[in-house]
Amino acid sequence: MSPGDDVGPRSCLGGTHGSTLYEDAFASVDRSVALLAYLCGVRLLDAGVIERVVRGDETVCSKSNATLFQRLRGLVALHYQLTDASLSAAGPKETARVLSGLRARLAKHLDLRGSSN
Repeated sequence: MSPGDDVGPRSCLGGTHGSTLYEDAFASVDRSVALLAYLCGVRLLDAGVIERVVRGDETVCSKSNATLFQRLRGLVALHYQLTDASLSAAGPKETARVLSGLRARLAKHLDLRGSSN
């Protein structure tokens, strides 16, 4: 390391290591979100549903479970916090790449869309 090297959070989280860090974090949170959405009967990818979850609207659930819904709501908020951190550290292109790949992998295993999708 030499004087003037960037050793702040951006340099520690950018590049391949940072991408892997965020991919792992997103994967863990999003798997939990998907599971809780399934258990609550929430069609998470339907238009406006995520926003309703964030607002605490339990009527999006086809299976009533207030405790699981609150966990889902908290994890959706955590996903947004991770997105903000990833945007700051890895940039918008890398964040979009990570999220796109994760959504594609989750979509193979879970059906979180309404009947029209």
